[in-house]
This record gives sequence, structure tokens and C-alpha cells, in this order.
Amino acid sequence: MGHLSRLQDKYRDKGLTVIGITGEDRATNLRYMLHQDPGFTYKVAIGSAPGYETPQLPWSVLIAPDGSIAWQDSPARMSQKKDLRPLLAQVRKPTAGELRARTDKMLRFAEAFVADRLFVRAELAFRSIISAYPKSAAAEAAKTRMTSMLADPDAKPEIAAQRAIAKFVGGVDAPDPDGKRVKNAQRGAAKLTRLAATYDESAPRAARLAREWAEIYSVAWK
Repeated sequence: MGHLSRLQDKYRDKGLTVIGITGEDRATNLRYMLHQDPGFTYKVAIGSAPGYETPQLPWSVLIAPDGSIAWQDSPARMSQKKDLRPLLAQVRKPTAGELRARTDKMLRFAEAFVADRLFVRAELAFRSIISAYPKSAAAEAAKTRMTSMLADPDAKPEIAAQRAIAKFVGGVDAPDPDGKRVKNAQRGAAKLTRLAATYDESAPRAARLAREWAEIYSVAWK
């Protein structure tokens, strides 16, 4: 998947968003990243893509700024010069209404993590809004909500525990491709299992998260 990461890194500021789509669940994808390929710098959507033909794997689709399919074929046959760059030249700034709809969706996404008591993932989502849209009303709303969440006494044990887990696994929602990695997966799984036991009473959501990561570490990719 390295070529997709390189495309994302090269053209991100020009308007390209790379999204991988898989029918595998999140745990399976994280297991692949952990044991096989940690170099993802783009988002991966879990589920399916109705309406998009997939006659072979791998298969790539370029969607134009107007939402139409501009090109589709094996990614090996895509030309950056002929296929990709002309589409990037069409990228325009979103309208005020489009921007509001986008940031509202991002805020709802962050709030879903708060509702699930995944506070550190929520913090990351709020910070993404603040970074991407620094002068928007959504950024102000994200700052206010994040500050309130981080100051909540009921959330603080969970936040501390979830940050410790994120530090250990090398990322909040997925392993950081440039971060430090656990060299021995089985020892990593054992460490995470021990952490889970210490969090059972004080931070039960973190304990569950640690056990989920322990299972990801313990099952090798085949």
C-alpha cells in the first residue's frame, strides 16, 4: 500500500484524499498494519462501496470534485500526469454551506467517541477540526468541548489510562507509521493484558481497549 501513502503525502495539499475500502473489520485491519504493513498515511473505510464496480483487486477509482467518476482501473495503470493532476486542477474551495456541513459531521464524529468514552480518540478528532479549520465556528466549538471533556473529573482516569495505551501501541486509533513499535508482539500482548487488569476498576473502557489491542498483538498475520 506504499504507493497510496506516497500519493497522499505528495498531493494532500492540492486536494487529494486517498481512502482505502475494505470488507474486513477494524481489528483485522489493525492486525495487518501491526504485523505486516505499518506504512499507512491515509484513511481506511470499513464496509463496502455500493455503486462502484470492482472487477479485480486491487482497483482504484478517481472521483472528480463534482462527485463523478473520472477514471477507474488497476492502480498500476493510473498516470499522475494524465489522470490525476487534471482533476486536482479542478479543486475549488468549499462554499460556506459545504464547509459547515463538513465540520458539523466532524463534530458529530468526535462526539460519538465521547459517547463511547474513548476520550483520547475524541481529543484527536477535536484537534483535527481545530487544525484543519482554525478560524471557523466549528474550531471554537471543538476547543470548548475538548476543554470541558479533558477537565471532567469522571473522564480523567480514563484519559490517563487511554493515553498510556496509545503510547504503548504507538498511536491513538492506529499504529503511527513513523512511531516506535513493540518488537515482540507476544510480549506486547502480555503487557497490554496486565495493563487491562490494572484498569478494570478505575478505567473500565481503557481496560476493554487494552484487551482489544492485546488480541490484535497476540494473533499473527497469516
